[in-house]
Amino acid sequence: MAVEFVNWNALSDEDKSNYQKVSAIIKDKIVKQPVSNANMLKPIDVRNIVKEKTNVELSQSNHTDLWKAFGVRPTTNAESKFDTMTKYCIYDEPHNDYLYTVEWANFIIRLVSDFDFKKENIHSKCKEKLRIEDYLQE
Repeated sequence: MAVEFVNWNALSDEDKSNYQKVSAIIKDKIVKQPVSNANMLKPIDVRNIVKEKTNVELSQSNHTDLWKAFGVRPTTNAESKFDTMTKYCIYDEPHNDYLYTVEWANFIIRLVSDFDFKKENIHSKCKEKLRIEDYLQE
């Protein structure tokens, strides 16, 4: 089929009607290609999910306190950037940053909902290393 581009505003009403009949038979085809890091979350996305599910708005500092306390990923200047808990976080080498899983967001939601983690107390609760196992569902 040949494709012709037309100026819609320059067409007569009859021509517009004819084009609308033709355009009704054209269907879009969505082609899905595999992508890297599909379904992975940036820190802001994790925080937005937590806010959506709990109505608690965490800061970036709160999120940092949590991943440090639970040892989900290494610190920013660590030699082994790939030393992450892959269930919750991965290192993205091309972008030199970390991405988080939906499981990590759900874990934080559980901390907020069931263990009284709040924006105001996360820093003090995270001063010591915490064990994820102590906060998982039984």
